[in-house]
This record gives sequence, C-alpha cells and structure tokens, in this order.
Amino acid sequence: MTKMKALQSSIPAALALIAGLLLSASAYASQPKKLTCYSTAFEPYVIDNNGKISGIDVDIIQMAGADLGIDIEFDLMPWARLEIQLKAGRVDCVAAYFRTPERDSYMHFTGIPLHVTSYSLFVNANKADTDFSTIQDWQVGINRGFKTTIEFERAEAQNRLSSVELNSSKQGFDMLSLKRLDAVLTDIHVGQYLVKNHFPGQFAPIKPSFRSTPAYFVFAKKEKFKALVPKFDGVLMQMMIDGRYKAVFDRYTK
Repeated sequence: MTKMKALQSSIPAALALIAGLLLSASAYASQPKKLTCYSTAFEPYVIDNNGKISGIDVDIIQMAGADLGIDIEFDLMPWARLEIQLKAGRVDCVAAYFRTPERDSYMHFTGIPLHVTSYSLFVNANKADTDFSTIQDWQVGINRGFKTTIEFERAEAQNRLSSVELNSSKQGFDMLSLKRLDAVLTDIHVGQYLVKNHFPGQFAPIKPSFRSTPAYFVFAKKEKFKALVPKFDGVLMQMMIDGRYKAVFDRYTK
C-alpha cells in the first residue's frame, strides 16, 4: 500500500515533467531553423573578408543561434537602407542598433547588448591632444545612417563642425590620410582595429571618448520573433558568464 501511495504521489510530478518537455519541444519546433540576419561592415564587430562575414557581433550571434538550434547566416546592406528594410519588415534580424523610442515601434530588442559603443573622434596622431571644445570648421566623417552623440550634434548645430557621410569607417580613414577630412567619428574599438591593421601609428583618438551607448541584436517587429528575444537573452547572458563572449571579444581586439 505504501508503494502504491508513493507511485500515486509521483504521478503528478512525472506528468508535470512530461508537460514541460512537450512545451519545450513545441517551442523549439515553432521557432525558425534558419535565419538570415544583416549588418554593415563595421570592423571588428562585422568584417567582410571577400564575402566571408565574421566579427565580434557575427560570431556571438551565430554561437547563440547554435545553442538554440538556429542556423544563422549574415549578409551586408548599407546602414541607412537596412533600417528602411527592417522597418518595412523585409529584413528579419540585424546587428546592432541603439535603442530609441521610435525604433521600439518597429524592432524587437534583446535586453542584453551585443556590445557597448564608445564613440571617439580619430585624428592625425600629432593632433590627439586637441580639446574637442576648441575645434572650429572641422570636416568630420561619420557612417551614413549612424546615430551620433549629443556632444557631436551640439557642435554641429554651433557650426563648429560639418559631418561628411561615409559608406564605412575605413573610407573615412582613407580620406583622413589624404587630408580630405579633419577627423573620423567612430567606435573606439572600430577605430583602433582599423588603425592597427591599415594605418599603424598614423591616427589616434581624442580623449576622452564621448558617452557610451549599448547596441543590441534586433528582430523585425513580427509576432513570430517576439518569443526569440528572451531565448537569445538567456543564451547571451550564459555566454557572458561562461567566458565565451570575452573569448570572442579578445580574439578580435587583442
């Protein structure tokens, strides 16, 4: 009789376990098996090596996708056009966007950022001690479609600088080397990566950097992607805890 009672008492727990497994299986079955995500070249976060796309953001997203059983491929698109396509729902996922109230209306944002962007003004190395508050009549390159910073926008409104739209930060450094720009505004890690690999010793950032802003992996505002956000958040958090995120970051920045 005691054995029968023990068996009976274990049935609800077993049923709960089975139900949980079925729900989990159903959730994974309903999620996509494959996704094509987009970005624009932004080394070292997104690197285009003759059509082979890699980089910090790309590797991390693909690793997270693998943990979830999702095969993720990447393609490139100019940044300004990419946001238009995402807003229209013609692109499923993108790395990586700053969060704004306007973008919340047409993007699902993960809660865990892919990286934190610290915008810096890169100049010729002999001008690295320039005080930003003193610059006048500068031509500054910035990637087309990128959000800037309050400090930069204020200086532009005061006519202390003019922004020049770029297809990439690399193009900006090429123009800087030809003295067609006074500076390039880009993420500190992007600038350091480009200088190290293409312009060693030529350029340096004015210190300090502007304020830091988190950049997130995003999905189009479609109901089918809403459930993916907490899943990716869970895996991204686990990658930070177990050291995989740092290993990827260090591989590209050290």
